Amino acid sequence: VTVDTSPVTAPDTGVPQESTPPTEPSTAATAPQPFVAIGDSVMVGAVDELRAGGVYVDAKENRGPGGVKETVISLRDAGVLGDGSVLVVQVGTISPMDGSDLAAIVAEIPSGVSTVYFMTVHGADVAWIPANNELIRSLPSLYPGVQIIDWDTHAGEVELCGDGIHLTCGGTGPALYYTKLILNAVGMPVPADDAQQTVLDYLRALAEGRWADAALPLWEGGLEPEARADLRPLFAPEYGLRPGEVTHEALAVALERWCADGCGTLVAGLSEPREGVVVVTFDFGVPQRSAAFTAGTFEGQPLVNGLPLRVPPGVDPATIVDCASAGSPVRALSADLDGDGWAEQIVVVDIPTHIGSTIMVCGTDLEVALMDVPAEPQVWVAVVRDAGSDVLLIDGRVYAFDGTSLVDQGVDASFTDSLGTGTGTSVGCGTWGGSEHVALRYTYTYEGGNSPDTATVMHVTVQPLLAPDADPDQYDLALPADIQTAVEIVNGWCDGLPVRTG
Repeated sequence: VTVDTSPVTAPDTGVPQESTPPTEPSTAATAPQPFVAIGDSVMVGAVDELRAGGVYVDAKENRGPGGVKETVISLRDAGVLGDGSVLVVQVGTISPMDGSDLAAIVAEIPSGVSTVYFMTVHGADVAWIPANNELIRSLPSLYPGVQIIDWDTHAGEVELCGDGIHLTCGGTGPALYYTKLILNAVGMPVPADDAQQTVLDYLRALAEGRWADAALPLWEGGLEPEARADLRPLFAPEYGLRPGEVTHEALAVALERWCADGCGTLVAGLSEPREGVVVVTFDFGVPQRSAAFTAGTFEGQPLVNGLPLRVPPGVDPATIVDCASAGSPVRALSADLDGDGWAEQIVVVDIPTHIGSTIMVCGTDLEVALMDVPAEPQVWVAVVRDAGSDVLLIDGRVYAFDGTSLVDQGVDASFTDSLGTGTGTSVGCGTWGGSEHVALRYTYTYEGGNSPDTATVMHVTVQPLLAPDADPDQYDLALPADIQTAVEIVNGWCDGLPVRTG
């Protein structure tokens, strides 16, 4: 809704204006912030909580309507307040106001601001508060696009300071209540616990282009980055991560490239179907689409697993298959099932009405039928680039996309060691018949021991994973000279990355 700054009538109470010196301009932003709040000393008491909720806050003590007007101008000129922003304003605590004061504020609000919320003020023993609130409550009838957040009505629900105005004397409860009132009014999600807050902080850092900050929780964890299922897409050449060379700085650059064309960062909703698994609903305008993340802590530091939904140029977000479901996500990873360069999310979901677990494919415009599996599987991805697409290895079986669904290829893809039978099996990729990046099935035995560390020779038989009837190739690896190659075969590696990911 575009704010119309032309009043239908101009209320005039005849009360003199209280002037406040202009605030200093805020730091310029590269793009308008989605949610901006400008306020006085009452809002100062909830700055940390509002910022944690994803709001850009400019609050100052002893700020009257003149100071609010100058702050609107400052944030507008800095690019912080602009097209698509939602603006929350609280003013009127420190002095009487008249209609011209509020009209002057509204006149400076950029036309691209979608909605403006004016908050009522509270102070039982302040003589001008009732008249100021009457003016504030009249604004929606004067300016289309203006709405009211009625703090005056709700302030009695919390313990305020002795002056009956400020938030900072009763612990964090009043500030949290005040923040939730604002977030609920503007339609922002309210994190229910630390996991949801961690995911929200991560996505907000991405939205604001703070790539290094976003990379921090994504960097934490016990697994090496190369073994992380959620980071696997960033090892594609266009995003720049390289096996064995992943640093925090490299991860920040990869995130910036991931979101260069557009990715989901504007959060419309949060839910937590199971502890630590956070389902985020992204707002893409008219459509809303969901994705699953996991969050927790590692050695006391916030940890996030998951990348935001990516929207390539020219793609209508309404065509993206939603990752929301009637079940509870267990884990998620990525695979490019149709070879178009836009990786799908593969989500393992527990749906109460289904037997076992369900494999759901979402996050792109590719429509794939749900697939039930007998029990919760271990899902990982093997890359088959000669055909231009990825296949899934689910519970030791190979599944490929046939245009409508995931189909069992009738191929064994299990990993077994040689300790019990003397023969081990694994899946990796390499060159076959002149083609690179072909998924391969390995069978191996040892001579002189039962592992790459103890044997003297490793006998290897290999053939294409998707062509089990092809004539196999056989060769020997001398150990320990070829121990690196032997370890990669046993563990299942492809392009310097493990096939099985956590």
